[in-house]
Amino acid sequence: VSSTDTYTIIPAETAPGTYTLDIAVEDVDGDVGTLSADFVIASLPPEVSIDFVPPAEPMTEPQLITVTAGGQTNITGVDFAINGISVATDNEAPYEFTLDPFTLPVGDHTLEVSVTNAGGVTTGIEQAFSVGSVPPQLSITGVNADTVLSEALTGNVLAVGQSAISEVSVTANGAEIASGTDVDTLDFTLDPVDFA
Repeated sequence: VSSTDTYTIIPAETAPGTYTLDIAVEDVDGDVGTLSADFVIASLPPEVSIDFVPPAEPMTEPQLITVTAGGQTNITGVDFAINGISVATDNEAPYEFTLDPFTLPVGDHTLEVSVTNAGGVTTGIEQAFSVGSVPPQLSITGVNADTVLSEALTGNVLAVGQSAISEVSVTANGAEIASGTDVDTLDFTLDPVDFA
């Protein structure tokens, strides 16, 4: 492997395990001297990079996070955690996770990414980020754009918030027809006699 008196072993390019290095040295007379040495290649941690750069302002929109990982042995899993609590695992490249600020309270948080390889070694990356206030998400059942009122109709509003819902109200043609405080679901009735 070499005509010089040095040879470099690169652990990152070799699978973990025990190896034997056989050395043979020949002089100008054709005489050969030999030496063997056993050595161990350790399991090295994965090489990891993350494309997540938190915005300057607190996050209010979901962001796709992609992790690039490789190294000496195959990647067996990527775990995503927020504030020390695991929220997702991806075992196949590309390793991705959608960070949705709606699922988190307003304030500062830490994203932790742990990448484990077949050698059983884990590399971790932490990234601080901040979450801003996100409006509640609403869904309405019982009424849609194709509804034609010919008799009284009951519908329901479901409100899901980043934090507790303090008030839900329903208006029709500018007039309030139902409201509730400290609730996340509210029934309402539409009566055709109330409309032109």
